[in-house]
Amino acid sequence: MKPLRSFFALFCITAATCTALPDSGEIRTGFALLDLDKDQRITAEEWAQHSFALFKVADLNDDQQLAAPEIEFDSDTENTFVRADANHDGKLSVDEFMQLRRALFKIADINGGDFINNVEYTIFRLLQVTGWKDQNH
Repeated sequence: MKPLRSFFALFCITAATCTALPDSGEIRTGFALLDLDKDQRITAEEWAQHSFALFKVADLNDDQQLAAPEIEFDSDTENTFVRADANHDGKLSVDEFMQLRRALFKIADINGGDFINNVEYTIFRLLQVTGWKDQNH
């Protein structure tokens, strides 16, 4: 389960800090996993389908909520978790999680085209790995 939880933390909660950048093969593989119809574009629907699948994998006790024991926290992921927890109950509901994922889609969709292309995905992944600063919080 640990690899799945790490995968979830990387894609669900933003900026995981790593020392090694993903290589082009890892980025292509990630893009291909999200591009369900293989049209070289990740649509909001494809993103949502993948997001819901991530939620289901991370929801270890199948209670339709993500609690701290189900997520590997570092300071960045914990901060994002707290901010995404709209009702401050210490858990992320499906709705709270999907709201966070929709916000991430909008961030990744740099040109506002309502889909994420290869370049946008690559930039998004690199920013996830290297971290980014939210200048205006």
